[in-house]
Order: sequence, then structure tokens, then C-alpha cells
Amino acid sequence: MFELHCASDGAKLSQADAAQAAGISQPYLAQVENGIRTPSTKVLNKLAQVTNSSVAWFSGEIIQEKTGIYWNDPRLSILKDAQVAPGLRELAEDESMCHVLEVSRDEWITLRSLSMQAPPGKNGYLLLLHALRAVQTT
Repeated sequence: MFELHCASDGAKLSQADAAQAAGISQPYLAQVENGIRTPSTKVLNKLAQVTNSSVAWFSGEIIQEKTGIYWNDPRLSILKDAQVAPGLRELAEDESMCHVLEVSRDEWITLRSLSMQAPPGKNGYLLLLHALRAVQTT
């Protein structure tokens, strides 16, 4: 799990510090980083919190490059990220609505990238999606 090693480096944490902060042993963390062990969801969420990363990045659903972050399946990565805005998660959970609306990969990425002091609920994200589409057509 090379991504975990990169995340802890980015957070300026030693392996021992990251393990201690996540409540696991350093040898266990080394095994996770080397792909020998698979952490539980609870441990993975804690490691994401400790390294200021997302679970989706660790699980390979996010590929990070110098030019930005790209999601293989942005709706799925939203569902798996414990730190995503609740309203966006609600929208992503409504699979039938997402199918009818045909929310594109780029639209998911744009909605997820929005930073707001008070993130909107599901209906607010729907309005943002419609506004985004209106801007794209003009």
C-alpha cells in the first residue's frame, strides 16, 4: 500500500508516529504499507485522519498526480470517503437519481472540489449541479 507511505511522508510523520497516532503497532503499519496485511475500515479511517488524506486515496480510487487528483469512479470515492460533505454523500447515495441525471465524472469532481463554510444538503448540491450545467452551456 504505497499510497499510505506517501501520505505519511506528506504529513511529515514517521512510520512509528503514524502508527501510534492511529492506535496500531509500527510492525502492523509496515505490513499494511507493504501490502501484507489489509487494515479494517476503522483503522483505515484513522490512518486517513492522521495523515490528512482520504480513504479513497488509500484504496486506489484516487490517483494523485502533480496536476491534481483524479477519481476512477468519483461517485464511489465520495461514498467511501468519511470526510466528504454529508449533502454530497446523500446525492451520491441516490444511485437512481444519479443515473437519471447522468452526472458525469467531471461534474462529480467539480462538486467534490467545492469548498464552503457551510456545505449544502442534497438539494443544494442538485442546484449546484444544475447551475454548473447552465454555465457550461453558455
